[in-house]
Amino acid sequence: TLEITAEDAKSKIIDVLTAQKVFSSKREARQLISQGGLTVADKSFTDPEGLLTLELFDQDKSLLIRKGKKKYYRLIIK
Repeated sequence: TLEITAEDAKSKIIDVLTAQKVFSSKREARQLISQGGLTVADKSFTDPEGLLTLELFDQDKSLLIRKGKKKYYRLIIK
């Protein structure tokens, strides 16, 4: 479970996930995203420059992210 601010919920996904230590570097994040290894809200995320939007979050202000096959993270707007 990772807590982010409302401002972070409107920025680039690569910046948010690197700042939250999901990825060790932006290069690693770009590579995994372009290969289709990131799933956001049960949809494959393939744009490394893509933005997080408030519409992706559910009514509880949370968002499930899967990195690879086995690592799951939940982003929560605080």
